[in-house]
Amino acid sequence: MATFLLPVAIGTIILLFLYGKYATNTLIPGPPTLPLIGNLHQLPSDDRRHVLAQWHKKHGPIISLKLGWSSVIILGNIAVTKELFGKRSLKYGSRPRMVMARDCMTKRMQTSTLPWGETWKIHNRIQLSLVGGPKIRSYQSLLDIESCKVLYQLLSTESLVTCFNRFKFNIIYTLAYGKDPDQNESDFHEILELADHFTQTLTNATWVVDLFPILNCLPRRLAPWKAVGDDFHRRAMGWFQRNSEAAVKSNSWNWTKHVQFNEDTGNLSVSEMQYLIGVLFEAGVDSTATVLHFFVLACTLYPDAVAKARQELDKVVGSARLPTPQDLPQLPYVKAFIQEVLRWRPITAEGLPHFTLEDDEYLGYDIPKGSTVIFNYWSGHMDEDTYLHADQFCPERWIEHPDLPLGVFGYGRRACAGRRLALMSLETLIPKLLWASNLQVLQGLTMKRAGTLGQNIREHSSSRARSRCRGNRPAMIVGS
Repeated sequence: MATFLLPVAIGTIILLFLYGKYATNTLIPGPPTLPLIGNLHQLPSDDRRHVLAQWHKKHGPIISLKLGWSSVIILGNIAVTKELFGKRSLKYGSRPRMVMARDCMTKRMQTSTLPWGETWKIHNRIQLSLVGGPKIRSYQSLLDIESCKVLYQLLSTESLVTCFNRFKFNIIYTLAYGKDPDQNESDFHEILELADHFTQTLTNATWVVDLFPILNCLPRRLAPWKAVGDDFHRRAMGWFQRNSEAAVKSNSWNWTKHVQFNEDTGNLSVSEMQYLIGVLFEAGVDSTATVLHFFVLACTLYPDAVAKARQELDKVVGSARLPTPQDLPQLPYVKAFIQEVLRWRPITAEGLPHFTLEDDEYLGYDIPKGSTVIFNYWSGHMDEDTYLHADQFCPERWIEHPDLPLGVFGYGRRACAGRRLALMSLETLIPKLLWASNLQVLQGLTMKRAGTLGQNIREHSSSRARSRCRGNRPAMIVGS
């Protein structure tokens, strides 16, 4: 009898302990689910922003969803995200398994998909040394040259999308490979296609294997995503290798030579180093160009804000020269204009998933080890508690409240490594565009369509955008 009662007593003690530990906490709220598919039937495939915003409004800044077999925690508030991803970065700094993006398409070589560990640490250290440290100050002259090229190109074309894609492509291509970007048209188009393909896979979870990872155990003939992933990897690796091999032979300083011959690369293979450089290239081109498209959209929809920015530029810079980064301290409204573009239309609705390495508790909710946690950029930057009249484009908010948070580059260990270079690029080009041109999206882009993100807005704006130079600016542009 005693032998029987002992396990019962131990079990009772364990249950009481667990009850005492969790009784004061509650499950993270969220919409009701269906068996097997969870909340998948409630999420549109093209634009989830408004559905998620409604759920945050109903359930609060932290919600839980079931996507197939995976549970996902969504953060819809910048203060919460800054606390968890920033201050508690040691707990939230890893990545969950991303079958299509990490295993199939990039063969575990893409930095942003890597879990926390030594390999990611090496990647991050090298990338920060190239695009996040004091070295980036030496890139300013290249940014000046390429920004002037954009103005010159706008004198003879209405294809803003090509100009913007070329701007960042030329910068990163020169830095990464030390080659003349204007002589490599095929490379330009191929990397844009590859970057867009990967971004769509990473952000949209369009493959069933990402929702039900066990399916990756199927043989290849029953798993078509494996062939798609292999084809993408072959094309991307071929592009990276081809340009890296030429970069090593180049007479110019470039990232590829610097990493291979000067950086402590640990146990990374040559192929991994080539991929590491290629990833910086891929990410930089796509993200900066998207921000510039949203900048044009803001110029079209909010001409009063543009007029204030130009008034400030005309007062500080005048019409006899182009603005430079050295003018920015005297251009608070222009700087606020750039910040507001980044807030008003973040380049993606949701960030990449984080993965918890330890159990955590926040606001009375238990967040277990092994949880997938995502920052909802759209809801965070449209939060009325943080940004008054958040749906309006209002640069003044950054002047009146200079301590407002801007979460577009993320927080903590997984914050964007290239955020300083991205800001430098925008702060070099956007003042010149405001100074030189009347930019607008032509009639036909409705407010509803203006709200779409990523690839959709690029397609709309590319065929309907135009630029017209102001006053005597053409002569100054040609002279520059």
